Amino acid sequence: MSLYNFLNILNINQIWLYGRSCAFGEHWLNTIIRQTGFNPFDRDEGPSVKATQIGFGQLSRAQQVLGIGYLYVEAQLRQI
Repeated sequence: MSLYNFLNILNINQIWLYGRSCAFGEHWLNTIIRQTGFNPFDRDEGPSVKATQIGFGQLSRAQQVLGIGYLYVEAQLRQI
């Protein structure tokens, strides 16, 4: 199964990369985007290639930590 099909099956529309992965730069990001859009069963460059948007996140470090905190609290509350 291709990454393209996997993302479509899960209905993932956006992927934001944060932290150290951003240090790889635009060339790396473009490679990831190209590989994600590759569908071995459909060679045309139709609109489905653009189904999942991938980019570097624009959150500040404080916003990232706050989001991680919320996720942690939600996970702990589910265990109650």
